[in-house]
Amino acid sequence: MGREKNTIENSAKAGVKRKRLTNKIALFIMSSMALSAAIMIGLAYIILNGLTKGNFTMNQSLVLMIAAGVLVCVFATLIVSGFIRRVLKPILDIAQEVQLLYKGDFSSNVEIHADDTEVGEMAEHIELMRSSFKEVIEDITHCCKELAQGNFTVETTAEYAGELGKVKEALSNTISTLRELVSQVGSSAEKVAVGSGQVSLGAQSVSQGTMQQASAIQQLSASILEVSESVKNTASGATIAEQLTNKVGQEMNISDQNMKEMIVAMQEISSSSTEIGKIIKAIEDIAFQTNILALNAAVEAARAGTAGKGFAVVADEVRNLATKSAEAAKDTTSLIEHSISAVENGTTIANTTAASLQGVIEGAKDLIVQIDLIAKGAKEEAAAVREITEGIDQVSAVIQTNSATAEESAATSEELSEQANMLREMVSKFRLAKSTKVVSERTKESAIIKPKMSPVTMEEKKPAVTENRSVRQAISPVKEAPKQIAAENKPIVQQSLKIEEEPPQEKPVQRTPFIAKKEEKPKPSATARPEKPPARKPKEEERAATLTGKTINDYSDKY
Repeated sequence: MGREKNTIENSAKAGVKRKRLTNKIALFIMSSMALSAAIMIGLAYIILNGLTKGNFTMNQSLVLMIAAGVLVCVFATLIVSGFIRRVLKPILDIAQEVQLLYKGDFSSNVEIHADDTEVGEMAEHIELMRSSFKEVIEDITHCCKELAQGNFTVETTAEYAGELGKVKEALSNTISTLRELVSQVGSSAEKVAVGSGQVSLGAQSVSQGTMQQASAIQQLSASILEVSESVKNTASGATIAEQLTNKVGQEMNISDQNMKEMIVAMQEISSSSTEIGKIIKAIEDIAFQTNILALNAAVEAARAGTAGKGFAVVADEVRNLATKSAEAAKDTTSLIEHSISAVENGTTIANTTAASLQGVIEGAKDLIVQIDLIAKGAKEEAAAVREITEGIDQVSAVIQTNSATAEESAATSEELSEQANMLREMVSKFRLAKSTKVVSERTKESAIIKPKMSPVTMEEKKPAVTENRSVRQAISPVKEAPKQIAAENKPIVQQSLKIEEEPPQEKPVQRTPFIAKKEEKPKPSATARPEKPPARKPKEEERAATLTGKTINDYSDKY
């Protein structure tokens, strides 16, 4: 095709003049008209000669004229039809080939006889166009097949004339863009593989840490349950002590009232004893007077002599009775004085006992206030412990969720790593540029070593409820876990892709592997409690502190 094209161009440059189709048509028409005129002239001469000599009649001459006209018409028709077939056949062949080109068939077998006319020239140009389009399409097909097979080193070889040059430029840009894209995809796949491996390491480390945190939280929860039971028992004991102290206070109030009544009764006894002393004094006076009267009666009976003996006996008996009355009065006075002394001592002791009992009652009131405060504090501590337990349950739930999320992240990162390796293998099958290959060196050493996770069994997770473990001992494995994981699971950097230049033997370019930096966030200490604002002391506590003059210790921190 190129040779034919060059021949046409050379002939055009040499100034070869082609005969035009119009010249042929004009020559054909003039030749036909001259031939028809010659035939008609010949027939007319024959007829006129025959009429002159008398060889033909008029009718015969007319018939001959008509026959000659018919012959001329038939001859002209044959000549015109042959001319039309000769001229139109190449045009019809060209139309058929153009129709095949329109349908996309560039393997045309239509025979076109090119000559030196406009039709022949058009046929040659159409054939050149068909061959050019066929060559371009075959070149594009070849490029697409090579691209489909992963060969991105292919380039266009055909000549793209005119506007087809834009197609060549677009195809070349597409191949170059795909080449760069595949190269970038290979590099990204390598980075994703390394990054996903390190993400997997981090996720597994987080999972292991969360498992240890879950174990520590369970142990802490067990310890808090023990503290909660102790606080509940303390609150219950404080409530019972409060009830008992209230009852003892009531009994002491009753005893104080009885003591006051006893003091009043003893005061009445003392006043009654004083009155009895006065009566005994009167009895002594009466006995003394009676004794004097008996003495006077005895004197008078002695004066009377015999007649007064009976009266003397009576006087003696009265005197004896007065003497006994005086002695009895003395004894009674002594007893009453002793009773008064005992009553006074009893009154003094009762007053002292009442004062002591009043102090005991005041102390019991203070004790009741203190026990009430302890009971309220124990209840508040029980509520606080309950809130802490709920918070620990929530933290445990969050840790379990984090553990599940970390495991899912590890699984996802492993799957992503596998996908990245598959993508890297697929990219390694492509041939990039003319002299560049993507060589992926994969060895067993470059594989990411997964950390050996120590399985935490359920027996290890179960907290020892009977043991009183401190929170610091429970949390210590969690603090040491990151150090152990960092020591055991050191990231191994994979060998990256190497780009080798074939013709200009250059050194392979080593790319810096992608290493994801982990941000070390400070882990919150499990022993740290949220700071609460200092609670104000209740009014009863302040009043009790005012009464006793002592500072009341807050024992809530012991629980």
